[in-house]
Amino acid sequence: MTVMNAPPKHAPDRTPLEERPPLPGKVLAEHYLAPLGITVTELADAAGLARQHLSKIINGRARITAETAVRLGRVLGVDPCRWLDLQEAVDLYDAEHRIPPAAVRQLANDSPNAETRPAARAEGGRAERVSLTRLEELLADPNAPGSGQPRHTPAEAVARIFELRKGKSLPDDMTLKELIALGRD
Repeated sequence: MTVMNAPPKHAPDRTPLEERPPLPGKVLAEHYLAPLGITVTELADAAGLARQHLSKIINGRARITAETAVRLGRVLGVDPCRWLDLQEAVDLYDAEHRIPPAAVRQLANDSPNAETRPAARAEGGRAERVSLTRLEELLADPNAPGSGQPRHTPAEAVARIFELRKGKSLPDDMTLKELIALGRD
C-alpha cells in the first residue's frame, strides 16, 4: 500500500502555495481504495458512513470532519490527524485564494520590523509610535511614564482600547497617558 505523507506544517510567514494541495478524497481513492481493491460502498459500510457522503468526499464535494477522520482512521489504520491535516491544507489554500490581501490590515506584532501604530504624543510634543507590545508593557509597568497601578491585565486593557475605537472615533493623536487611561476605564 502506498501512503502519502501529510503535508508539512508551515511557519506563519510562509508564502501561499501556488498549487492546490490534493483533496483528502483523492488521496483516499488513489492511495487506499484502489490499491486495496475496496469499493466506496464497502468502506462506507465498514466506517459507518453513508455511501453518498463518502462519495462526496472522494469527489471533493464534502469536507472531512473530525468524526469522519476518526472513522476512516479506525477502518484503515491511519492516524485521524492525517485526514484532518489534508483537509486543513486544502481549506487554507482555498481561504488564501478567496480572501484578497486588501480585505485585512496587519496589526503591529513583536517582530523588530513590525509596523507600529500611532498611539500617542510623547511629552515635549513629538509624535511617538508605540507597538501594541510596547503598550502592553507600559500598561503592566506601574512605574512607566503616564502609567499607574493597572486595574486590568494588559491584554484586557488593549482589548478595551480596540473595543472603544470600534464604538467611537478616537483621535490617533491621543497622548499615551490618555490612551492608557481609556484602557483602564
